[in-house]
Order: sequence, then structure tokens, then C-alpha cells
Amino acid sequence: MDARFRRLDLPRRVDPATVEEAPAELATAPFSDTRLEAEQIQLALLRQAPSWRKLEMLGQLNQTARTLALSGLQQRYPQATPEELHRRLADLLLGQSLAAQVYGPLTVPEVEYKASTSPGCTTRTNSSLKSFGLRVTR
Repeated sequence: MDARFRRLDLPRRVDPATVEEAPAELATAPFSDTRLEAEQIQLALLRQAPSWRKLEMLGQLNQTARTLALSGLQQRYPQATPEELHRRLADLLLGQSLAAQVYGPLTVPEVEYKASTSPGCTTRTNSSLKSFGLRVTR
């Protein structure tokens, strides 16, 4: 069976009376959506989890963060190719200078954007597009 679907050897139910108090630095923020008792149970379960499971959860967290970052880049650069998006993701993950050393400079193909004639699009918006090196046509 795939390691992702292995059953955890964690107790089904944790008795709150047996859970030790969370350290002060892990105390719940005043506006947190998790009750202190629930947070203490979560911490107890994390402490009991085997090392392989903790590493697996960390890998899943990293993958989720990468997916969210890539999704944000797709929203910011809807015309970008998949290669450009992954190169921009490298900028976020490694920093621009290291990403440029590893993958070379970021090359963006010239894209032509149509200037909007809607009331919300002003000359200022069009000049902003031009300042980024984008050609604006009507």
C-alpha cells in the first residue's frame, strides 16, 4: 500500500485529562479559532506521531505552499507560459539572485495587452503597463 495511505498508530481518542499543558510560547492567540483544549490534544497527537509521519506531514505542507504560490503567480501573470511560471516560482523559493544563477535570467516574452475602454481603466493604468515594458494598443 502507498505510504501516503498508511494508517497511523495514534490513539482514536485522547483523554484531555491526560494531556499536559501546552508551553507558554505555544499558547493560543486571543482570536484563534482553535480552543485551547483542542490545541492541547493536537499537540499531544503530534508528539506521539512517529518521525516518518512528521516528515511526511512536513512534505505535504511544503507541497501545499508551492501549489498556493504557483496559483498566486498564475493569477498575477495570466499570460505567462508554464516555464515562466516555474521560473518565477524559483525566484520566490530561492531568491532572485540564486534563481538567476541556477536557471539563468528570467526572460519574459513580449506580450501585447489591449487597453481597456471601460470607465475604470485610465490613462494612468495604461502608462503603468507601459512602464513595465508592455505595449498597449487600442
